[in-house]
Amino acid sequence: MNILWPTIVSIFLVGGTIGSLTGSWFADRVGRKGGLICGLVLLVTAAVFFFSTKLVNSVEVLIIGRLLIGLAADSKLVDHFLKFDKLIRDLEQAGSKLDESDKICHLLLIRDLEQAGSKLDESDKI
Repeated sequence: MNILWPTIVSIFLVGGTIGSLTGSWFADRVGRKGGLICGLVLLVTAAVFFFSTKLVNSVEVLIIGRLLIGLAADSKLVDHFLKFDKLIRDLEQAGSKLDESDKICHLLLIRDLEQAGSKLDESDKI
């Protein structure tokens, strides 16, 4: 019992660490959309594990569910799409007419700016 509760609490952090370290590699392999869909599948699977914990009366099911939630908690993809969505909404609210090719160009521009920003020193950033 002394190790059970810390395990339940900390397994989320283990999953989050694994998810953060592998999230960008996975997104490169399956694409951003595929990465978001796989993350959603992980979240739904974790929810099923959470709901079935009491049903099967097993703490191991709860631990697996928390591990899956941690894996899906990689926020890099979600943050990227939220920034992109905000940019597109701001442009449309300002009166811009954007077709699909414009949106794709803005998506790629944001990605390139984020990559360039991560390579700059703090003194180079505005």
